Amino acid sequence: MALSNLTRLGIHAGFWLALAFISALAALPATWVLDQNTQRLPFHPVATRGTIWHGQTLVAIGQPGYERTLPDPVRWQTSLTPLPEVTVTHPWLAGPVIITLGLQGLHISAQTIELPAPLLTTVNAVLASANPGGEIQIKWPALSFGPGQRLAGTSVAQIEWLDASVGLTSVAPLGSYRADVSTQQDGTMAVILTTIHGPLVARGSGSFSAEQRLLMNLTLEADPAAPAAIRDDLQTFMSTFGTGTSGQGQTRLRLQ
Repeated sequence: MALSNLTRLGIHAGFWLALAFISALAALPATWVLDQNTQRLPFHPVATRGTIWHGQTLVAIGQPGYERTLPDPVRWQTSLTPLPEVTVTHPWLAGPVIITLGLQGLHISAQTIELPAPLLTTVNAVLASANPGGEIQIKWPALSFGPGQRLAGTSVAQIEWLDASVGLTSVAPLGSYRADVSTQQDGTMAVILTTIHGPLVARGSGSFSAEQRLLMNLTLEADPAAPAAIRDDLQTFMSTFGTGTSGQGQTRLRLQ
């Protein structure tokens, strides 16, 4: 009987200690948690309020010198049953993003976010000077991060720049473009750019990592089927925007 009582006491004590630990964890300032986990990412929190249990933060995105803060806060709500789960919302998201922590690792639900194209000015000096217009749509599938779950070649996102325009040419829209992002063996992300449609044909490839940021080699050319006046305008634009022109009227561009 004494052993049974001792066991019961130990179970109760362990339960309350675990509950106290979880409560203390949930009460941690959200600023501390976010600062510890976004230092190597191309965005960081500003004006954070609340705890990891529930709260909100404004988010600044982009490279140093080109940062912009999103106008609406990202909000989150955490629950612990049946598994630890964080629900993230923002007006630009098509719906909530559900982040779940389980025995197999971290799971992020599929979702779509739509962004104004001027946010591309945060990527680097080239895009910052181009005054981009249009709409950016980012879609990602359900993602899992855990042992053996990130095979090379796995698609992680599809990014589309729709009705793209820039302030360096009167041709608008230039077209719509798609970047497919997938994992690589070395832990970086492969990026493949293709043209959906439009008078300016762009194609290229590159990579992205938290350390090296975005590195892209692109080729631009005017669609031979476009009217002559548009092709002439695009040639003038490409000679200003690019870094070299081939004999076939193609312009090379490197983003980094």
